[in-house]
Amino acid sequence: FPLVGIGRFGVHARPNRLTRTVGPDDAMIGRWAADHLVECGLRHFAYCGIRERGPDPWSEVRFASFRQRLRGLGFPCLRYTGKQVSARHWSRLLRELVRWLESVPKPIGIMACNDWRARHVLEAVRQLKLRVPDDVAVIGVDNDELTCEMADPPMSSIAPATREIGYRAAQVLDRLMSSRPGGPHDVIVPPSKIVR
Repeated sequence: FPLVGIGRFGVHARPNRLTRTVGPDDAMIGRWAADHLVECGLRHFAYCGIRERGPDPWSEVRFASFRQRLRGLGFPCLRYTGKQVSARHWSRLLRELVRWLESVPKPIGIMACNDWRARHVLEAVRQLKLRVPDDVAVIGVDNDELTCEMADPPMSSIAPATREIGYRAAQVLDRLMSSRPGGPHDVIVPPSKIVR
């Protein structure tokens, strides 16, 4: 049966030969975040991600690209994933994040793997009474307008081209349903913009 997934499958995770994916260019997202934070004049950087689960290695790809871009510019990059990722363990998640944030050099630019993880960072920053962006600059991914605007202060985010991803996925599915299975297995769509 034809299947089009939003995102990408990692190595050996593709369900069948007709499966195709359409997703954001996670490598470009990582590079854009690095460039943005460097342009802000920062010299210390970190990536706040999650422990990967499932077949789509999106957070790992974003981190690798972010780190590679920074290394190419002569900057090291710290990484935090934490043990807790579930809202069910919010207090433990926040305590871990606060401890990590206390230990990093400042000022620091942090790329969060997505907007909800960026909100976690901002809450830890608030608890430590640090200043944004003077002590900690944060950029998220997804440009979830409600999440970004409700953050205090409102946060910057990289906007993936979600409408384009949906449009391209529909095109690929139409081709598969019309018995024209040619084309790439994975369609990668660049992000649309950084929303400051």
